[in-house]
Amino acid sequence: MEYSSLLYIYGFLPISLAVYYLIPKKHSEKALLGLSMLFCGFSSLYFLIFMAVYILLNYTMCRLTEYIKQKGSIAEIPLASMVIIDITAIFAFRAPYMEWFRNTVHAPEIFYPLGISFFTLSAVGMLTDIYKGRQKAEKNLIRYALYIVFFPRLYMGPCMQYSEFSKILDRQKRGFAQTGTGLCIFVKGLVKKVIIADSLYLLYSAVNKIGHENLTALTTLLGMTAYILCLYFTMSGIADMGRGTAECFGYRFPDSFPYPLFRYRVRLFASRWLTGVTGWFRTYIRKPLTSSSRNPYIRLVFFVLAWGMLGFWFKFSITGFVAGMIIGLVISAEGYILKKGTLKITGVFCTLIATLLWGVFLSEDSISDALSMISALFGRYGFADSLTFYFIRAYILLLAIAVFFATPAAKKLIRKAERQKTGIVISFIKPVLALAFLIICTAYISANQNADTVLFRL
Repeated sequence: MEYSSLLYIYGFLPISLAVYYLIPKKHSEKALLGLSMLFCGFSSLYFLIFMAVYILLNYTMCRLTEYIKQKGSIAEIPLASMVIIDITAIFAFRAPYMEWFRNTVHAPEIFYPLGISFFTLSAVGMLTDIYKGRQKAEKNLIRYALYIVFFPRLYMGPCMQYSEFSKILDRQKRGFAQTGTGLCIFVKGLVKKVIIADSLYLLYSAVNKIGHENLTALTTLLGMTAYILCLYFTMSGIADMGRGTAECFGYRFPDSFPYPLFRYRVRLFASRWLTGVTGWFRTYIRKPLTSSSRNPYIRLVFFVLAWGMLGFWFKFSITGFVAGMIIGLVISAEGYILKKGTLKITGVFCTLIATLLWGVFLSEDSISDALSMISALFGRYGFADSLTFYFIRAYILLLAIAVFFATPAAKKLIRKAERQKTGIVISFIKPVLALAFLIICTAYISANQNADTVLFRL
């Protein structure tokens, strides 16, 4: 069940909220866990069983790792065993070359544990923190299970350490104000996904159907711009829908995509794209690797490899690994260039080039296809043709709207207006607009437009 499905919007979400607010507050976490497991059950019975086994195994190993470490014994054994199991699970379902494993365990073709990339990072991160002494093992199975399977953050995070998640649970605020705010955030995410992303996917799909040898530079640029914007609005839309749902239940999660595009530094783009995941790799992969050597060249290699691993996590392919390495290399070069001093406009231009190259490798399935796309992008097959101008006429307004809302400009304008005398009017218009957009999105969903094929199975 997807957040953008009619079943979720008009069935699961309102019923869940009704059940949640009817149950006494002291049982709220139990209710949320029950709703989260029911949410998994709607996907499939296999997913429900998988999550139950996954949670129990990781919970047991967390407790066992802490117990053995306190006794002064070899805590590395349960730690390594569980990490290997978790990593094997994510490879088994995400890596295309692990088809033989799925056949061996007789996994149904329709079964895929959605969100496995995120809850695996959460599980491995907590195990590591317990082993390092940064976190105590959670004795309350319900709270630990919520950390793994809480349905508003199951599909797109945010990925966070258990200590941060526990604080969010403790700071819960239930009420109509939180529910209203959450529904507005949810509808904003729904608009991003259903209206903007799905429409952008039509342009990307049309360009993608053209053979590389027939792509002019401007057509390629239009296609890649549509792809990157579609990816952003799809993923940030799903994240907002999850964040809005959590707000409805009284839990405030951080934003995973605080306007990463069109920044004047590649580092800013990278750190703002799935902030929790980027932070996880910085804490558990990049820092340990780069701090393991004092040699600056070896540190640079480890730094770039760590970014490559992040890119591989994102797509689970060699092109994903290269995409991540490109970001790592550009960030390294950026650090050197910054010492020389550059203008912001120069930084924006360099970020756009790096983002385009990153998007090319993410969108293609092989290195040769990506290189062919890059050669087309730089004009190997011409600058423009009649098809280019057709795409411009048909999609220029959509692209302009998407670019505008991919920046914080609209948010700043609304906040500025709220501080003026028109603030009362805007507070009244917001729920009306949310309802109007909900009706429009319902019509779009009923028309069965879908951009999920541009997404990776995370």
